[in-house]
Amino acid sequence: MDLPKTPLVDGGSSTSTYVPRGVQDGVPKIGMSFESVKDVEVFYNAYAKEVDFSVRKGSECKKSLTKELYSKLFVCSKEGKPNNGKGILDPVKKRRRGVVRENCEAALRVSKNKDEKWVVVKFIEEHSHILATPRKLPEKLGARGGRQIMDQLLNCIYNSPSPIDFEVNWKCILSHNNLQDHEWLGDMFVIREKLIPIYSKHIFMANMRTTQRSEGMNSFLDKYVNRKTTFSDFVLRFERVLKRLRQHETEADHEMNYSKPLLKTNFDVEKQMVDIYTKFIFYKFQADVVESVKYGALPLREERPFRIHEVYKCVQPDSIYDVTREVNYDFDKKMANCTCMMFELEGVPCRHILLVLRNEKVCLLPESLILKRWTRTITRESVFYENTVELRPNLDEVVHIRRNDLASKIHKVLDVAFKSEEALSFLEKKIDVICDKIGQFEPDCGTKMRMPQEIHVHPPDIVKQKVVGKD
Repeated sequence: MDLPKTPLVDGGSSTSTYVPRGVQDGVPKIGMSFESVKDVEVFYNAYAKEVDFSVRKGSECKKSLTKELYSKLFVCSKEGKPNNGKGILDPVKKRRRGVVRENCEAALRVSKNKDEKWVVVKFIEEHSHILATPRKLPEKLGARGGRQIMDQLLNCIYNSPSPIDFEVNWKCILSHNNLQDHEWLGDMFVIREKLIPIYSKHIFMANMRTTQRSEGMNSFLDKYVNRKTTFSDFVLRFERVLKRLRQHETEADHEMNYSKPLLKTNFDVEKQMVDIYTKFIFYKFQADVVESVKYGALPLREERPFRIHEVYKCVQPDSIYDVTREVNYDFDKKMANCTCMMFELEGVPCRHILLVLRNEKVCLLPESLILKRWTRTITRESVFYENTVELRPNLDEVVHIRRNDLASKIHKVLDVAFKSEEALSFLEKKIDVICDKIGQFEPDCGTKMRMPQEIHVHPPDIVKQKVVGKD
């Protein structure tokens, strides 16, 4: 059974190297250029996230006189020699930790050229360890957990084009390897809708993991607080954290507004989106624009107003088909959707859609394929808390009370409506009418919420306690 390539590993022994396979977007290459070291860090972290490893900042080089940075190294978090317990004087008092360093040499080095651009001068793709995602498989498969079976299972997990294809491929793999009675694999198949990516690709997730936001905030807070921090100190330090976050955001906005990424093609769509997307999203989009030239498309059939295209990857020298996708193009709405569901999941059109748009003589990206939240000009909307109560500090207290009361009533109506299909249909019709009416008043709805620029928190007053001495 032919299965598509997957972002997995090569090798099977302790001396093997593990190479990410089938990565679709943003693979580093020697000669790539960036505007700043920060852009390099964002790009390499995005790549690392795609293939399941973590990045750590390595060495850097500065000019002796000016102390100006001219070279920077980023390494895998498992770079360096393992500790193996050496140097621990009192093991009883130390927290037990697994081996973190595994002599991994995967790395990316950039240097500043004469044009003040940061250029990739070194890229080591191979890792000395299994990447994060497949680790449980060899443990659960036991003696039968060979590399070939792992590759087949993980190919099926990550690259099945539809839930039906996943289920068919999964059963074929188990049957071919006599794993039909494997208890753990059977349990995983039962809860497949919660684990396998293809079952949730229709849900917009902004390419985030479930724990990504908390992991990022925890890492940021670790720079300012620790387990010995008192509550009063935490409040004061948290204010500094907020200021630093706002400063980073301001710096990123400034850099975005006064510099542009370098273009890599002559396509009008790339020239269009470099002025629309934020830098981080544009780099992701640009990677797909470049990759789209490696694909071909064949019109399959027409079902007005749709034309369905089959998109395939041209692999030299045999020009065999790789994983094929179907793209539906709507003539009337100038809209397209792909079976890879990248736009639905991440809000960025995939390479398959970009190719079909070119074939349909659509030179610029239609507005329907530009997600507002990824644009440079997006304005920060109101912030909501708990029961959709909007935090707007300048509103009168009476307005807050009325809003809270109205929000409470709406939630009670929803609770009742969802108990009956008839009630729910009735509510949907009424809400459509109300939305049309309310829309007439939108220009006079008041000012948008603005977050306070400073939050002043003072330490608690020190209360002197009487010292009661002994009689």
